[in-house]
Amino acid sequence: MRREPGRPAAAGAYYSARVPPDERHSTPAEPTAADADEAASSTPGPAEEPPEGAAGAGAEASASRGRLALSTAFFSFATGLSRVAGLAREIIAAGIFGVSGAMSAFTIAFQVPNLVRALVADAALQGAFVPVFTELLEKGERREAFRVASGLFFLLTLGLGALTAVFVLAAPALIPLVAPGFDPALEALTVSLARLMFPIVLLLALSGLVVGMLNSFEHFSVPALAPLAWNLVIIGALVGLTPVLSEGAEIYAYAIGVLGGTVVQLVLPVPWLRGRGGRLMLSSGWRSPTSGGSSSSCCR
Repeated sequence: MRREPGRPAAAGAYYSARVPPDERHSTPAEPTAADADEAASSTPGPAEEPPEGAAGAGAEASASRGRLALSTAFFSFATGLSRVAGLAREIIAAGIFGVSGAMSAFTIAFQVPNLVRALVADAALQGAFVPVFTELLEKGERREAFRVASGLFFLLTLGLGALTAVFVLAAPALIPLVAPGFDPALEALTVSLARLMFPIVLLLALSGLVVGMLNSFEHFSVPALAPLAWNLVIIGALVGLTPVLSEGAEIYAYAIGVLGGTVVQLVLPVPWLRGRGGRLMLSSGWRSPTSGGSSSSCCR
């Protein structure tokens, strides 16, 4: 039988390949510098401490939640006081006027401008202005936000001022439509009271604009006190003016109190808009902020 080169004669069934002489008694290789670096990199190090910015952001968020909780508590307290003052106002008015024709005339004369304000001003402010103003503040565009607010301030003054003038002129024709059962004397009283109180449509719309701006700045305390001031002014007018008015004209004290209280409700929050990064002006807002021209500044 012919033997293959390099193969022993008695290989048999247990033949294995020849092991080179230099690998028969080899020792493990010593670790190199590269292996040491790789082992060091795979060894977990000490836990990293959170950056200072993350800790500061957490503290700021906690402080913001605290301010929001405090504002909510104060708003609830002020709203409760306003409700109590409103109840006191109704009790005083009922004690002075009772169930009378003059009180019915006042109720109709007050409901007409209040309904117009709810239909026209509230929808525009809550549905369109406040979200846009808040979004601009979140983007850091405060000047642009105040420019939008000034434009709406101008449009409300122009539009609702014109509507007030039209109603004052057309009141004798409009009041019989909402008070068809009144006699001529009571109808005339209702017309006079409605003319006196219809400007609250404009005043309440502008007040809602200012309150919406302050709420966007997360300032709730003064807007929460405004309804309380409104009720207190009306109570003061009822108590102070009713005795000095002539007989039959006492109901005008109530109407004067409503008008005066609405003026106070508008003026009270205005100073808190100062220092907010912009100015609320009686300006159309159609011009560029850098362009010239005169405009009436409301607050800086």
